[in-house]
Amino acid sequence: MSFKKTKVILVEDHVDTCDHYRRVINRSPTLHVVRTYTHGESALKELDDVRPDVILMDLSLPGISGITCTRLIRQQLPQAVVVIITVHHQPEQVFQALEAGAVGYIVKTTDDQQIIRAISEALQGGAPLSGPIARMIVTSFRKNQDTPLTDREAEVLQKLAEGKTAPRIAEELHIHKETVRTHVRHIYDKLHARSKAEAIQKARHERLL
Repeated sequence: MSFKKTKVILVEDHVDTCDHYRRVINRSPTLHVVRTYTHGESALKELDDVRPDVILMDLSLPGISGITCTRLIRQQLPQAVVVIITVHHQPEQVFQALEAGAVGYIVKTTDDQQIIRAISEALQGGAPLSGPIARMIVTSFRKNQDTPLTDREAEVLQKLAEGKTAPRIAEELHIHKETVRTHVRHIYDKLHARSKAEAIQKARHERLL
């Protein structure tokens, strides 16, 4: 007796990556990739005709972002399950994606079997999260949410607390070292601190890190 497979679409602009995901998913006896798209706009145009059960969504897309596309898909097809798969795992992007309606968020280093498990978990009402994402979310809830620091300032301060220099922080965050120094000045002003050590001590006391 035959049964109907779960319909999956992929929204991923890197062709080789998309082909790999398609092969992985199609090896599952219960899942079938019915369409692939390199643009969110193309997926949205065909959404009513294809009516997928699951959408595996990248965040960095030409045209509208994966976050915007997720929000529009959820408005157009509320029963669809969206799982983000991306290289990005900054707190702001994770929370924006989940607020847009994604039920899961996994990183591209996730192995093939975990991708299948993540889709299955999402279909069963779960919220699949890669280990680093889950830890980041737990950590964010432990922090004092009433913080004067922006996400970027908190990120810079965390790296200072880890003993990293301004040039190293600039390299890791892909920003100019003068931008790092500007963030540090703002951190000092907001925390009324006169030194790095004092800023770190105050931030830890107030659970900002």
